[in-house]
Amino acid sequence: PLWWKFLQTLRQAKDSGQHWPHLGNAFKYLTAALVIFYAMAHPEGRRGKVWIASFLGAVVYQIWWDIWMDWELLEFVPRGSSSLQPTPSEGTRL
Repeated sequence: PLWWKFLQTLRQAKDSGQHWPHLGNAFKYLTAALVIFYAMAHPEGRRGKVWIASFLGAVVYQIWWDIWMDWELLEFVPRGSSSLQPTPSEGTRL
């Protein structure tokens, strides 16, 4: 559930002492939960432009976060560097 993941990422930020990327990930879960709860509390006819904008903003942020931060699908490698070098998240696994 979204609230458990939200609380887990807050706990990771507290335990590690690093705000980034844990709070960014927590924000992803928080925005998703808030948009869902708002939609549940308001009938379909009462959801206006603010809800639609919030929904689209949350979806775009979630997609961006998953592609660039979680999955690391689109990494930009500077010219002259080898793309076969391990990224910092991979470390020196053998």
